[in-house]
Amino acid sequence: DIQFITAMGPPGGGRTSITKRYIRHFNVINFVNFSDVSLTRVFGTILDWHLSKGFTNPIKQLSTSIIECTIHIYNTISSHLLPTPAKSHYTFNLRDLSKVFQGIVQSDSNNIKEKEIFIKLWLHECLRVFSDRLIDQTDKQWFIKLLDQSIKDYYRISINLSDSLPLFGIINSNRSYIQLSNDTLNTAVTNYLTDYNQINKKPLSLVLFQFAIEHICRITRIINLSNGNALLVGVGGSGRKSLTVLSIYISEYELFQIEITKSYNLNDWRNDMKTMMHRAGISNKSIVFLLDDTQIVKEQFLEDINSLLNISEITNLFNNDDYALIYEGLIKTCQDLGINTGSINDIYSFYLSRIKSNLHIVICLSPIGELYRTRLRKFPSLVNCCTIDWFNEWPTEALRSVAYVNLTSISIDDVIKDNIIDICVNMQEITLNLTKKYLKELGRYYYITPTSYLELINIFKTLLFKQRNEIYESKERYDNGLAKLLDTTNQVNDMQIYLEDLQPKLKEATIETDLLLEKITLDRSIANEQNIIVEKDTLICDQQAKEAQILKDSCENDLAIAIPALEAAEAALKNLSKADIVEIKAMLKPPIAIKMTMAAICIMLDVKPDKKSMNSKGADNRIDPYWIPATKEVLNDPKFLNRLQTYNRDNISNDIINKIVTFVSDPEFNPENIAKRGSNAAAGLCRWVHALYQYDQIARNIAPKRAALKDAEGTLKSAQELLSNKQKILKEIIDKVNALEVSLNEAEAKKLQLKTQVNDCEAKLKRAEKLIKGLSSEKDRWI
Repeated sequence: DIQFITAMGPPGGGRTSITKRYIRHFNVINFVNFSDVSLTRVFGTILDWHLSKGFTNPIKQLSTSIIECTIHIYNTISSHLLPTPAKSHYTFNLRDLSKVFQGIVQSDSNNIKEKEIFIKLWLHECLRVFSDRLIDQTDKQWFIKLLDQSIKDYYRISINLSDSLPLFGIINSNRSYIQLSNDTLNTAVTNYLTDYNQINKKPLSLVLFQFAIEHICRITRIINLSNGNALLVGVGGSGRKSLTVLSIYISEYELFQIEITKSYNLNDWRNDMKTMMHRAGISNKSIVFLLDDTQIVKEQFLEDINSLLNISEITNLFNNDDYALIYEGLIKTCQDLGINTGSINDIYSFYLSRIKSNLHIVICLSPIGELYRTRLRKFPSLVNCCTIDWFNEWPTEALRSVAYVNLTSISIDDVIKDNIIDICVNMQEITLNLTKKYLKELGRYYYITPTSYLELINIFKTLLFKQRNEIYESKERYDNGLAKLLDTTNQVNDMQIYLEDLQPKLKEATIETDLLLEKITLDRSIANEQNIIVEKDTLICDQQAKEAQILKDSCENDLAIAIPALEAAEAALKNLSKADIVEIKAMLKPPIAIKMTMAAICIMLDVKPDKKSMNSKGADNRIDPYWIPATKEVLNDPKFLNRLQTYNRDNISNDIINKIVTFVSDPEFNPENIAKRGSNAAAGLCRWVHALYQYDQIARNIAPKRAALKDAEGTLKSAQELLSNKQKILKEIIDKVNALEVSLNEAEAKKLQLKTQVNDCEAKLKRAEKLIKGLSSEKDRWI
């Protein structure tokens, strides 16, 4: 139930032969190479279709010549440049032939009007496809002669290929595929490099000599082709990765690289591949995957790359979740494009087509050792599906440019710098020739890489800086020694003058200190005498203060009897409102107790009685004459309650007290009695009168004590003022003594400092004189 369909290339060129015993199980179908007639028809149809897009007739007439000449070159190079162990990538197939025409169809009729330019375009594409993979100048010169002869035979014209070869690319403002001049190309690439370094955290340290610029054009050409992949072969330090990064920036593509760590394994690689393929297939981003040979930690990586190059997918990479992610990411796009979204196979095919269109792979390998040839043999897509760009040895112009840029930071004469550059270039070229002689005579390889050249320049710079620093340090030591000697001589003279100035100052400071000490002793004795007087006065003031306090306490104890009743009466007054006052005023026939209360209030407020009511029939002259003034004058006063609350209780006249006695002694003039008669307001006023009378009687009793207290307080105040003045005088004396002591301390410190300076100056003079005498002979030698 199982049928096998297999495919293989013909044995040879690194491909293993299979046995007849194995072949007998299969029906063998051999695919022979296309004939020249078939190739002419296939590529002629493609070229004629492209030339029909507005190209001039002289260019259209070149169609047949271009096809025949290209096939001739392909057949010739396939038969002459055969693969060898050192040139295992010298295998050519129809993909290489198609790449020539793939490059030609990038041209535009608006930019190419003359057939000579079109022939140069064809020449450029042949160089890129066939010549860029050649590893030495012998093969390159052979191919140039083949091109020169083919141009003469097929185009009947002659193009000088000895000076400079044509160069086409998209590195221009219009991004058109046109012929580029060296000046324009250098300016454009330099500007791109400057822009890249300004916007990226890791700037590129590149020297843009012509050799590097040509490789940038080659790499940009490859990655801008449909399904364009590159295999960059060169030794370490040749600039493969840096030039690729700049080419990707010029092409406005997205760079994708893996980050190798100690724990990086195959699962990490597969996850990175998924991320990259999703960016190209789902997000539709133009991506360049850059892989360096130092990142190939497992050969499985190259097996996956081989599969990507050949069929744009990696076998067994995706699981069901990945397929679901692809389906969800592309279903809307597929619907818009009319692709059958009901079939996961159709969506996956569209996904692979996007990867093939958007993903470009650039692989950087080193040709050193057997590993390079083994990888090309095991993974043929590295050659068949990639355009190879072989990084040859740096030419002399490149070596000079690199040396010049690296030596720019050195401050050195231009003539000497040019000689140093010549020496570096000469050493590199001589060493390269020696490696060739070494290989020829002993059959062993010894590789001199661009990294070796850069290390040579860096070693020179390091040694130069080291020698310069040693010389500068030695010179600085001598300069410092001479400066120190001169400075020491000047210091000795200055110190001698300084010492002469210090001696009288030290003597003067000693005299000032002694005078201050005598003055402080005198002032301190005065202060002690004044302190004894102040202490005595302080005891007298304390005794007087105690006596005054005893009198004050006695007065306050006597007043404490009347104060509670007075405070209660004042609290009752605060509780009275206007309504209570109106209530009393509105009484037409008030009880005698209320009349008595208002008569007492009028007497307390010194309100005169109504004369008309006096001596009237049946009237009590002690009470009735005050009712009319009470209702019309006292109770109508808006400040009535305030007058009672602010009453001057300490200065009640004897006349008022004599009148009030008759009320206070009357049993009817009682707050409880008045409250029973129906007026709490009048009861409160009655209580206030009683309280003031009681307070006045007590105050009159303690009046002698108050007078004595006043006298005692006056005496105490005078004594305290006198004591305060004496304390002030004492403080001034003490402050003066303290100030003098501070001045004494400062004077003693100054005296000590001057003494120290004199001793230090004398010691320095002795040491300096010894130093000057000891180095007098060295000074003459140093100068």
